[in-house]
Amino acid sequence: MNTPQASGRPEAVPYNHAGLQKERIKPYLVARGALGALGSEIGTACNVPCVTKRISELRRSGVRITTRQELLPGPHGVNWVTRYFLLEPDGRQLQLDLAQG
Repeated sequence: MNTPQASGRPEAVPYNHAGLQKERIKPYLVARGALGALGSEIGTACNVPCVTKRISELRRSGVRITTRQELLPGPHGVNWVTRYFLLEPDGRQLQLDLAQG
């Protein structure tokens, strides 16, 4: 929760714009390496409300991300989930400039 200022209003929280979200996804996928990351994991860890949209934008800007569909058992049966992988997880993808896309 935001701490109130002297005026009694909460402090401003920086806007979580698409550029910031994309900047958080790439290092996260690099850190995950060969394990990749589920869309839900990316959404939670990187504060990304729409993972598929951000992944699509990253791909259009040249980041090589692939997906794999998996069955994930849960308390109410199994669900199809998407796992994302950075194709060059050694950090070379971090050098791409997202401002061009």
